[in-house]
Amino acid sequence: MATSKIKNRLLLFASIFCLCLTSNNLFAEKIWPYQRATVKAYSQVDDSLKLETLIKLSLAYQFINPDSCLPIALRAKTLLEKLKAESYRPYLYNCLASAYINLQKSDSSVYWLTEAFSIGKEQNNLIQIAHSLNNFGVYYSSVGYNQASLSFYTKSLYIRQALNDSNGIASSLNNMANTNMKLGNFQEARIQLLQSLDIKIKRCDTNSLSRSFMNLSNVYLSIGNFNKAISSLKLAQFWQEISGANAEFFSIHTNLGGTYFYQNKFTESKKEFELALKNSIENKQILNQAISYNNLGEVETNLKNYQTAESYFKQSEIICKIVKDYEAEAASILGRAKILSLKNDHVGAINLYKKGIEILEKYDFKPTLVLSYKDLILVFEQIGDYKSAYEYYIKLHKIEDELAISNSNEKIQKLEYENTLAQKQAEISILEKDKELSETKSWRNRLTIGSLIVLLTSISIVLFYVLRSRNEKIKDNQIIKKQAEKLSLQAEQLIKINSIKDKTFSILSHDLRSPLVSLQQTLFLLDENLIEKEEFEFIKNSLREKFSNLNQLLDNLLNWSRSNMTGENTAKPESILLHNIIQQNIKLFGPQSEQKGLIIENNVDLTHIVYADHNQLDLILRNIIINAIKFSFERGKILINSMIKENTCILTIQDFGTGMNQKELDIINQGDLSISKPGTMGEKGTGIGLMISRDFAIQNRGKLQVKSEFEKGSTIVIELPLS
Repeated sequence: MATSKIKNRLLLFASIFCLCLTSNNLFAEKIWPYQRATVKAYSQVDDSLKLETLIKLSLAYQFINPDSCLPIALRAKTLLEKLKAESYRPYLYNCLASAYINLQKSDSSVYWLTEAFSIGKEQNNLIQIAHSLNNFGVYYSSVGYNQASLSFYTKSLYIRQALNDSNGIASSLNNMANTNMKLGNFQEARIQLLQSLDIKIKRCDTNSLSRSFMNLSNVYLSIGNFNKAISSLKLAQFWQEISGANAEFFSIHTNLGGTYFYQNKFTESKKEFELALKNSIENKQILNQAISYNNLGEVETNLKNYQTAESYFKQSEIICKIVKDYEAEAASILGRAKILSLKNDHVGAINLYKKGIEILEKYDFKPTLVLSYKDLILVFEQIGDYKSAYEYYIKLHKIEDELAISNSNEKIQKLEYENTLAQKQAEISILEKDKELSETKSWRNRLTIGSLIVLLTSISIVLFYVLRSRNEKIKDNQIIKKQAEKLSLQAEQLIKINSIKDKTFSILSHDLRSPLVSLQQTLFLLDENLIEKEEFEFIKNSLREKFSNLNQLLDNLLNWSRSNMTGENTAKPESILLHNIIQQNIKLFGPQSEQKGLIIENNVDLTHIVYADHNQLDLILRNIIINAIKFSFERGKILINSMIKENTCILTIQDFGTGMNQKELDIINQGDLSISKPGTMGEKGTGIGLMISRDFAIQNRGKLQVKSEFEKGSTIVIELPLS
């Protein structure tokens, strides 16, 4: 029986491996003779075993062949929906999230991460909760939010340590080390990598050992210890050859070439870069080819083989244009500029430097810009053009100041994080001491409680008979009272529904009629040829604005009326990353804010996850943000912040516009239809957005408050439960 199961599992691995390879053109010709037998073998294996193996393969392919990870995960998802295998769902969703992170698809990554985390919590699956937190860290690292990334990795590590999950602990330590490297914490990164390597060597985890040694080499390279960096890369090469992870080959030899380059060992560096180029050509990895051509261009420049170097840079530039890697394209152009400068072709060098700098400025690649400005300034000084050199000195100092401010902000974030962590650890310590004290007192309390129970039981028996007859009379009165309350509630509901109907028709009769009448009049004037082209353009823009407002009005009315008419809570809460949904709404109203020259700052913490209905929260944010824009003065500012208080996330949206007087504020806080008044540029509204937002906040177990001062601005405070 056991032998048969092992045979089936090996057969399945072989069949899936062949099926995956046939979807890749690189292997199709080699695998094709075996495809028919493979499909037959695959069809004979149990579906649940297929699902389990597909998920494991998807996870493994993240490191072996990332491009194949998503197709395998999608196959597994189809099978999961067929089997309704709920226990595998968070595992698979984490694999999907990882695949989309590798493909740099942010929206899809966040969606599957949130789903995996939510389902993991529902199932109390601590392994997958830790996996989700770790993947959140990977995502935030990929988009440059390193402090948030480190926070998620730390949370994941705590859970994995509690579970004694050695493989997970090693993964978290490795990820934390990579993030600490980005933050410049090289000593912490080195310690974490050595801890991770110790676990992986004991487990003989050949698939990830080469990658970990590469990371360790990067630490040594960052602190200038080239000998240890090369030793670590040689160990990485050893484990790569054992595991057969082809994806690691390019990185190892590229890193070796770079390390030799820093030591001015250009011949050894050239050899390693040529091996990396050969590997990228064999595997048809276009971007890696561009990197290799650029690296070889740098080496040949230092070896004074200028013609060969220029040829490599041109090949790199062509590929980078195709794949739209603008920074690498600029680097290739700047490499050619350096060659012309060395050949004393200063005019040609200046033109190429300006071309490369133009790309870097357009896409805001500040660190590379600093080096480019310095090189160009040197060329200007060589030809005596000090005026141009001075102009670029000014640009250089501006960029250096911006980078210094950015580095300071990162250090401040780090200090804040460390302070928060220390506070939490102190709280945990206090709780542990309180627990010890409570256990000491508990045995005394038990004796006292036992005596009280005996006494209270005796008193209860006597009171029972006394109160029994009295309770019967009270029950009769309560029944009558409840019936009266029910009738009163029904009457109130009828009055409320009738009021909703009157208010809805009142709004529709006024705000719906106005744009429709305008449209009718415009059509009449068009039929009679009474409108000039210039006049029509003006009228068209006016109609577009009116119908845009009308669309928002109908959206608000339908949602609000449906919610109030049913009298039921229609919210369907889920876990939502607050920063992302706010950023989407800021982007939605980009044209309106740009028209006024407004700056909208989204300072919401990247780790804050609320538990709310997505559509209702989206509508709340749309109404509040458009109101803030509407009543803001030109070239003003809107601040959006968040904080955690107990189990609640407090969101504030603050503008510095017209504000409200006390009478207007009282009307709004009564919870009735809000007043409607034009914005600072004459924008029109319906006056119901704020009221609907308050209703939906309450439906999501939260609240909405309005604070305002006339001519100073307004602040909307929204409280929502945490996920």
